[in-house]
Amino acid sequence: MTLSILWEEYIASEPDGFRYSRFCELYRAWESRLSVTMRQSHAAGDKLFVDYAGDGVPVVDRLTGEVRQAQIFVAVMGASNFTYAEATWTQGLADWIGAHAHAFAAIGGVPHLLVPDNTKVAVIKACLYDPQINRTYAAMAAHYGAGVLSPLDAGARHDLLEILEARYSRHSTIITSQVPVDKWHDLIGDPTYADAILDRLVHNAHRIELAGDSLRKKRKTDPVAKAPASNRSADARGRS
Repeated sequence: MTLSILWEEYIASEPDGFRYSRFCELYRAWESRLSVTMRQSHAAGDKLFVDYAGDGVPVVDRLTGEVRQAQIFVAVMGASNFTYAEATWTQGLADWIGAHAHAFAAIGGVPHLLVPDNTKVAVIKACLYDPQINRTYAAMAAHYGAGVLSPLDAGARHDLLEILEARYSRHSTIITSQVPVDKWHDLIGDPTYADAILDRLVHNAHRIELAGDSLRKKRKTDPVAKAPASNRSADARGRS
């Protein structure tokens, strides 16, 4: 069930009722007063959600009495809720990478996707189109054959929703993404924003899905595809 379908049912029974934008405003005002938990469906082995928990845990040296803050790394499988936790002294890159390796060993395998919650050690810049992932973290994920799905930060979510709201039912909008639509909810991050954004994007949209290797890969292996168009035309004339 979506807001579009709800509104269509409502306006069919109340032709003089609220327009769609006002209906959505009233619905979200009502929704904000509810205490609800959103259920998400996860495929087994698909996603591993990783982050550091809270402000850390104090650790007391029994000999000196010195107190140090240990950082708690937490990794949770989306489908099974299998949880791995590890205490490290820092949230630095070495501890972050090492904790992932230990989590994979505890799980007994590697998920398809790693989903870090925009922790700075993993995500340099969150972006819907071209997120900047730490190079070492990306290399670690590639080594294990996993992808990295970086959620949008609060500012990016808000800006995207504002743009779509301003254009919805008024102007044509083209959205391109290398991320499958069924993973956009996790990419957006916040469930409330994700529902609002997808409600404006997915319904009444014309979707074109492309398959096959990227053009970048083809240009590396195919000398014809790699050559400029003018050179290919000259070669064709020479052979004719």
